[in-house]
Amino acid sequence: MTFKRKTQPMHQFHSSQDDLPSVPLGRATSVSARLPLFILCCSLAIGAIWFGQQTSVRQLDWKIRQLNQRITKLPAKSIAPADRLSLEKEQISLERDRINTQNGIYNLLFQGLGATILGGFMYTGWQYLRRNEDQVQNANAHLITTRFSQAITHLASDKIAVRLGGIYTLERLAQESPAEHWMAIEVLTAFVREHSARQTAQSQQLLLNTADPKLDRKLPRLPRIPTDIQAVMTVLARRDVTRDRQDRAIELKESNLRAADLNGVELEGADLWKVNLREAQLWQAKLAGAFLGRANLSEASLWKADLAGAYLWKANLAGANLSEANLEQANLEGSNLKGANLQQANLINTDLRKAIGLTHQQLSTAIYDETTQLPDYLQFMSS
Repeated sequence: MTFKRKTQPMHQFHSSQDDLPSVPLGRATSVSARLPLFILCCSLAIGAIWFGQQTSVRQLDWKIRQLNQRITKLPAKSIAPADRLSLEKEQISLERDRINTQNGIYNLLFQGLGATILGGFMYTGWQYLRRNEDQVQNANAHLITTRFSQAITHLASDKIAVRLGGIYTLERLAQESPAEHWMAIEVLTAFVREHSARQTAQSQQLLLNTADPKLDRKLPRLPRIPTDIQAVMTVLARRDVTRDRQDRAIELKESNLRAADLNGVELEGADLWKVNLREAQLWQAKLAGAFLGRANLSEASLWKADLAGAYLWKANLAGANLSEANLEQANLEGSNLKGANLQQANLINTDLRKAIGLTHQQLSTAIYDETTQLPDYLQFMSS
């Protein structure tokens, strides 16, 4: 099945350019609307202080006039020179206070005016920065949308180099934009599902856990993993799993990943139903809780892989290397374990009922206890 180039499905992966966030109209006019209000508030505050200071000046003028009247009404001979001198000093002191108060008013006006102008410039600059930030965010969102669209277009190319460019562009977008991380992962996994070779009706028999080597030799093997599919799997292996959606899982069901290099990949809880991982390298892979029903893992290397709680119902593990793998609480009912290396594999509380090809010798090298559910023929041999 080919990965057809379409423009309409793009909307399923990403919002259109018309849906990009834009600056609200109210914000665009916020400077002209709020700046006069700011200036008005400052003016009212300065006016209130000025009115209070002017009241003090008027009170001082009134005291000075009263004192002048007292001095002028006093006869020159009826008042001692010392008392007149005291009154004159008081008058001078009041004049000094009035002048200082008046100067204070002027200083207040100049300072208030300067503060208002400075505050206006600062407020205008702040609003400008906010609008500029919104514009930058919108430009970045538009750029991400354009790059996302171009990357998906590149994935539909017939040239491997162009497809690789689209894959790594999506990886870069996932790294740069946490909001686009999961969307990029979904596009890449969809690419793998569509482009990896599908099992034919005949080769599906490889997944039926047959223990007959003659029949196994007759069945055709699927081709090895292509370069672009391996590139996607490498991107998945080095992605930031902390950005994965908790309510969704990686979906690679029925994909052909034969002989893929997946060492250390984190696919916990992934949907790997009927996936072909024959001869794949899965050293220390994290597959806890993964759905691997009817998966083909024959001759795969799963050394120290974490398969705790994984669902491996009727999976083909013939000849697989499961040494030191953690299969605790995994479901391997009906799986094919013929020739599998189970040395130091953790099989505690593992369901091995109806497993095919499991021998007592294999089991003797593994770690298991009474919670391990063995096939009937091994239970009979153990008893």
